[in-house]
Amino acid sequence: MKGPALLFPLAAASCTDLRGRYVDNLLVLWTLLTGVIITASEKGIPGILDGLAALLLVFLCGFGFFAAGFLGAGDVKFLMALSMASGIQGLLQSLLPTAVCAVFIFLFLQRKETGPGAPQVPMTIHISIGFLLTL
Repeated sequence: MKGPALLFPLAAASCTDLRGRYVDNLLVLWTLLTGVIITASEKGIPGILDGLAALLLVFLCGFGFFAAGFLGAGDVKFLMALSMASGIQGLLQSLLPTAVCAVFIFLFLQRKETGPGAPQVPMTIHISIGFLLTL
């Protein structure tokens, strides 16, 4: 049930990040609420606690990546919302496909343009692909 329910937020976040380089806060809130509903209906209170633990883990790690300039604030918020639906196990399973996708697209973009004006890589696309592959 997670895949179809999260398909719209994943696609919408990827599109807004690709076109406008932002992730809308209402979309993040929608994704978070969807994650809470999915987790509560499938696993109850233990699932919600697992989702909150994953959300906290993403917040703690994501803050460092944001401060270092590797991730945008919208990317971290969106990843936190998705982690609510997936829990710790799903989050850890999605990290490898997300990283592999990011490396391939980054290398593709680096080959096309380099220098100070080179395009930044929209990370929400990688996050979405990583989560879709594991859901």
